[in-house]
Amino acid sequence: MRHRDRLGKDNGSAGAVDIGAGRKGRGKAIGILVAGGWLLLAGCSRKDPVVAEFGRHRITLAEFRLAYLNLIKQPNTFDSPKLREEFLDELIRRRLLAEEARRMGLDRDERLQLRIQAYRAKCLREAHFEAVIRPKVHTDERTLREAYQYFREKRRIKHLFAQTKSRADSLYQQLERGVPFDSLARVVFRDTVLARNGGDLGWVSWDQLDYDMAMTAFRLPLNQYSRPVRSQFGYHIVMVTGYEKAPIVTEAEYQNSRQKIKYLVEYKIGDKLASEYLDRLMRRKRIQVNPSLLEFVGSKLAPVVRRPPSALDELQGRGLEEREISQVELSLWDARHEVLATVDGEPMTVGEFISSLAYVPRDALFRSYKTALDFALRDFAVTQEARRMGLERHPEVKRKVRLYEEYLLKVAMTRRLVRDVSVGDKEIEEYYESRKADLFRSVPLDSVRAYIRDRLMDEKRAQLLPQYVASLTRGMVIRKHPEVIHEYYRSVYRKEESP
Repeated sequence: MRHRDRLGKDNGSAGAVDIGAGRKGRGKAIGILVAGGWLLLAGCSRKDPVVAEFGRHRITLAEFRLAYLNLIKQPNTFDSPKLREEFLDELIRRRLLAEEARRMGLDRDERLQLRIQAYRAKCLREAHFEAVIRPKVHTDERTLREAYQYFREKRRIKHLFAQTKSRADSLYQQLERGVPFDSLARVVFRDTVLARNGGDLGWVSWDQLDYDMAMTAFRLPLNQYSRPVRSQFGYHIVMVTGYEKAPIVTEAEYQNSRQKIKYLVEYKIGDKLASEYLDRLMRRKRIQVNPSLLEFVGSKLAPVVRRPPSALDELQGRGLEEREISQVELSLWDARHEVLATVDGEPMTVGEFISSLAYVPRDALFRSYKTALDFALRDFAVTQEARRMGLERHPEVKRKVRLYEEYLLKVAMTRRLVRDVSVGDKEIEEYYESRKADLFRSVPLDSVRAYIRDRLMDEKRAQLLPQYVASLTRGMVIRKHPEVIHEYYRSVYRKEESP
């Protein structure tokens, strides 16, 4: 887990940056779109151009960028002018369908409101990170050059771990008195593998470690141990037992990758500062938990969280999937208004906790329901701070929440439309007769009736949404301005390509 997650940034997204040979990127500048999403959100002038006008609606460039960023973060999705224009059409459809969904009262669904509430809290944490943490993130040229060299190398390291600074200091003093590193590892680690191998973590890359631990390990001479260094997990004493050096970097190579490594270094420093902030924040919070209710919730959560976290879960900081949340929600619906915990006297209900699990890293969920609650309570505490700062009024928070609500309403509206789709016997018979010579020769109707019904249902569902949108836009003047979008992304690429 990255503590930055608790303050709203996407977990591990900086890992998508393509820096130097041997790293696979996602295509021209897209790694930067993902890693430096904040750059996209700050890259336009204060005037927010309109990219589509239809009826009484407008879609602005800022709205498009926010929604499009989520799209191109997805695996195997690459930016292109064609994709941008297709996505603009999707946003138009989404807004129209959301309006119809509100007219039909679908926005009053309690489950939908819980999803929106959880997403709003996530957006508030993102805004809090930008307001509180980002202004403190600084680096210098020497660090950037050093980090670029380290990024292209590996170290084999072993470590001793302690939860507290005092315990780590005690281990360090024992090393200073001559106690062997491996002997201390046998005492420190409950994990039998680490106890046997002297705390060996194997070969690691610079970007796999927290910032302070990475800089400490990669600066260490061979076979020397460090002073205690803090990470998001606790405190470590590190020893480097092997080097994998990279060729000497030319000035041209460095300048070509400077902006990308700057994003990565700033990301890791932000992670560190967020971790420190969270520790201070949680020490002053008054937290109370209903233990019997927590155990009951945990009993319903455990059967759902069976799938271990994947690399993609880790990269994108994903929590429970929607179908998993719905499954837990169903089993706990009658308890949704019960208070699971309070933070400074403010209640977190069971329903709020369940919806928040979309943003709790899956590895925490997989470990235990108590760990999941710990993460959710940290989120809750940061969200409280964001509200106290008035960040609910922040324009970007409002945009994000509106876009997400429209997406959910479009999904709800689509389900409502396809719910009533049906296929009659006459339609099945006509389909069978029209294709009998080619597809169903010597095959009796009854043996393919179910297949034909499913096929016709799929065709009707596929046609229904475009037909419904066409009915909404009949007589409506739609003006699209894709050139505004394309010029914006051209300017982003030019900026990223300049030294």
